[in-house]
Amino acid sequence: SGRGGWADPHNGGKYSVTSSSSTELQTQRATNPAKSVGHKIYMDKQVFTFSDKGDSSCQIDGCSKSQSFSVADFSTNYCDMRNLFCGSADGCKSVLKDFTSTESSVKPSIGASHDFSACIVKAQSSSVAAEHLDGTIHA
Repeated sequence: SGRGGWADPHNGGKYSVTSSSSTELQTQRATNPAKSVGHKIYMDKQVFTFSDKGDSSCQIDGCSKSQSFSVADFSTNYCDMRNLFCGSADGCKSVLKDFTSTESSVKPSIGASHDFSACIVKAQSSSVAAEHLDGTIHA
């Protein structure tokens, strides 16, 4: 598990921060080979930008893109992003602070989906297929 006991609820992938500043965060997520198609490791990269809204809130814009070819992503890239900022109201475990978010726009690429119910996978769930999304999410 990660910081504060946090674990990726979408089939136990592993995240790492590749770059960060006060306004941008770049991460990558490697799939858990025990739960992925062909028991392989697939890599997705994410970029988040943060904008102060001036009312004690911020806007998060994000993009996640698979680094391998796929036809459908079964919401994997959406979940790659969403699971990093969902809170207890969504059924997620927070690392440092629990907060709420409102999703205002999701623009998935062809073949990609954005079903939040796919983001929190319970034990002994089915495998996740290879991923592909090149879109934007606003929360």
